[in-house]
Amino acid sequence: MEVAAAGSAAPSLAGAPKTVTFGVVLVTFAGAQGAPRTARTKADAEKLAASLAELAKKDFAAAVKKGDEGSTEDAGKMYQGILEAGPEFALFTLEPEHVAGPVETPRGFWIVRRIK
Repeated sequence: MEVAAAGSAAPSLAGAPKTVTFGVVLVTFAGAQGAPRTARTKADAEKLAASLAELAKKDFAAAVKKGDEGSTEDAGKMYQGILEAGPEFALFTLEPEHVAGPVETPRGFWIVRRIK
């Protein structure tokens, strides 16, 4: 499984939309921002995120239900320049209705679906 690192540089977003509407499946792990004290290990989170990414490609709503608190089918509009490089590149280079991830963020692993 290929997971982008939270702080890694992403290729150019030239030609990408300036805003997207998206959904996200969040998988937290111990040490991630906002993770509960009882959060799973990073290795366990990575395995779960890989499994949920496969499910999300077939049924995003089902993956959201199995994700951690903060997972949502519609997170609203996101503007370029707000997210870290890895999740921003994954999200802004997606075609509408496609799924990407898991991508490591400071908040845990994200599986994203671009709505618009």
